[in-house]
Amino acid sequence: MNSDKLFIIKIGIFTLILLSIKYAISYLLNFNEDIFFKILKLSEMDFYEYAYMVESLSNFNFKFDWSIKMPAEKFQGFPIFSLIWHSIFFKFFGYYSFLFLEYFFYIVLLLFLFKFIKFTQEDNITVFFSVILLLLLLETILFFINFYDLYFLNKLKIPLYDFISHRFPRPLLTSTYFFSSLYFINKILNFNSKVKTINFFFLGLSFFFLINSFFYLFIPCFLAFLLCFVLKFKKKIFVNIKENIFGLIILFAIITFGILTTFIHTVVSEPSHFIRMGGFNVSLEDKLNIAKIFFKKIFQIEILILISISLIIKLNYKRLKINKINFITLDFLFFFFVCSFLSPYFFLLVSNKAIALNHFWTIVKFSGFFFIFLAIINYFSKTFLKNRLNFFSYFIIIAIFILNFLNFFSKEVEYDKNTIKDKEELKSFLIINNFTNSEYELFTDNYQIGHLWLMLNNKYIIQNNGFIVSTTDQQIENSVFNNFKIFKISDEIFYEMLNEQKSGRNSFATIFKYKYSVNSIRHYKPLKKEYSEEDINYINKTPPLIQWRTIIPNSEKKRFLKNYQNYSINNYLLPDLIIITNPSINNEILLSKYEVIFSNNTYTVFKKN
Repeated sequence: MNSDKLFIIKIGIFTLILLSIKYAISYLLNFNEDIFFKILKLSEMDFYEYAYMVESLSNFNFKFDWSIKMPAEKFQGFPIFSLIWHSIFFKFFGYYSFLFLEYFFYIVLLLFLFKFIKFTQEDNITVFFSVILLLLLLETILFFINFYDLYFLNKLKIPLYDFISHRFPRPLLTSTYFFSSLYFINKILNFNSKVKTINFFFLGLSFFFLINSFFYLFIPCFLAFLLCFVLKFKKKIFVNIKENIFGLIILFAIITFGILTTFIHTVVSEPSHFIRMGGFNVSLEDKLNIAKIFFKKIFQIEILILISISLIIKLNYKRLKINKINFITLDFLFFFFVCSFLSPYFFLLVSNKAIALNHFWTIVKFSGFFFIFLAIINYFSKTFLKNRLNFFSYFIIIAIFILNFLNFFSKEVEYDKNTIKDKEELKSFLIINNFTNSEYELFTDNYQIGHLWLMLNNKYIIQNNGFIVSTTDQQIENSVFNNFKIFKISDEIFYEMLNEQKSGRNSFATIFKYKYSVNSIRHYKPLKKEYSEEDINYINKTPPLIQWRTIIPNSEKKRFLKNYQNYSINNYLLPDLIIITNPSINNEILLSKYEVIFSNNTYTVFKKN
C-alpha cells in the first residue's frame, strides 16, 4: 500500500470517529430518542432552515413553498448548488441522507484539503499533521467558548469554523468546492508548459459550483489564479496560452456558464427575498463609503500582524528552509491573501447590488492565517518537529477526540429528557391517527415538529421564515397576522413587539430576516425621517459589514400597527392542524375554531373544526 492510500484511509477513519462521537454520546445519555430527532438536534446552527430548502428541492419545488392556500409565484433566490447533492439523496433516503452525507462530504473536504496542502509540504506525514492541527485549533477554541464563555474568541473561531467545520451547507459543501478549486489550480500552476486538459475541466467544474454556492470565494480564487498564471510564465505567457488554448477555452466557458446561471437565477427569483437575504442596491456614494470602510479595516491590529508576518515569510523562503518545489503553491497562497483584499473592490466595481459583505473580510483573515500556518509548519517540520511528527499527530488526534467529546457532552447532558419522551409520543400519535402522507396543512412553532411533519410525507406546512420561503412580504405579513390574531396577540402587545429592541435586534423584524437590517450604509428608510436620535446614533456607528442588527423604521411600525388593528381572521388561511408548545388554555378564539386532539407536557395538537 503506497503512502497516499495509507493517509487517505487515516483521514477516512479519523473522520468517521470524529463525527460519530456526538451520536455515541447521544445514545449513551438518551438511548430512546429516535435517530431522526438526533439528526436534527445534533446538527450545526441554521440546519433547520437549510433542511427545509433541501426537502423542497428534492420535490423539484424551486419556490421553497409548502402552502396550499397562499402559494409563492416566483423562485427562491438562495444559491441552490450548495444544496443540490443533499436534495438528490433526500429524494431516496429522506432525512437520513443528512447523516451519511455529512460523513461523505466531510471526508471529501478533508481529502481535498490534504491534497492541496501536499503542494506546500515535503511529505504526507507533515501534510496529515497540518490537517489535524487545524482541526485541533478549532476544537480548542470551541471548548473555551462553551465552557468558559470566552466569546472574544469568536474572532478566532469564525475564520476557521467557516472553512473547516462540518456545518451544512457552509462550509461542508462550499469548502469542498473551494479546496478542490485550490487543488486543481495548483495542479495547473505546477506544470511547466502543456497542462492536461482534464485539469482545466475539473477546475472549471469546481469554479462553477463555487460561483453558484459561495461567490465570495470564487472572486479571490479566480484573481489569484490569473495573477499567478501570468507571473509564472511572464514573457512566455502567450506561448503557454497557445499550448493550453483548448483547456483554457473549456475553463472560461464553464466559468461563463456558472456566472450566467447565477444571473438567470437572480432574475427569475422573488425580488423581496433578495432584500430579506440582506441584499440592497448600492449607489456610487455607497460604493465609495464601503470601499473606505474596507480600506480602514486593513489597519486593524490583527490584519497588520497578518500582513507583516506574511511579508516576512514571503521574503525569507530560503532562510526558512522552504524547498523550491513548494514555492509555487506558497506564492499562490500569498497572492490569494493579497487578492482577498482586492475582492470586495472588484465586486463593487462590477455589481450595483451588495449582500453580506462581511464574508469578504472573513476570507481575508482565513487566507492570511492559512498562508502563515502552512509556511510555519513547513519550517518546524524540518527543525523542532523533525522525526517527532508521528508522535505529535497521535497526541493531537486524541486531544481532538477528547475536546469534541466534552463539547458535545456538555450540550447533550443539558437536554430535557421529558422533551424527548414527548416528541416520541407526538410522533406515535400522528402515525396512529393517519396524519401521514396527508393533504392537511400544519402550523407549528417548533422547527423539529415541522420537519417531523414533512418526514411523515405530509405536503403542506405554513412557513413564515422570510429566509426560507419565496412568498412576498405581503403574503408573509398576512400569514403572521392571521396567526397572531388566532393566538390573541393584542394590539398593545403587538405595539410592544414592534418597539422591542434586544441585543441590537427586533424579534418581529427577524421574521423578514435582514429586510430591516441597519448599518451605516444600509437602512430600509431615510435616517432623519424614520429613526429616533438614539437609533440614528446606533446605526451610524454600525459598520456596513454587520447585517444582523435590525430596527423597524417609524413609518413601517405605523403601517404594521394600522394593518394589524384592521386585520380580521381569514378563516380560509387557517391551518388544518396546529402543533404548538405550551399554549394558553384560556384562548376562546382558538378553541372556537379548533379542538384539542392530543396533549402532553410539551406539545398540544389542535384540529380545525
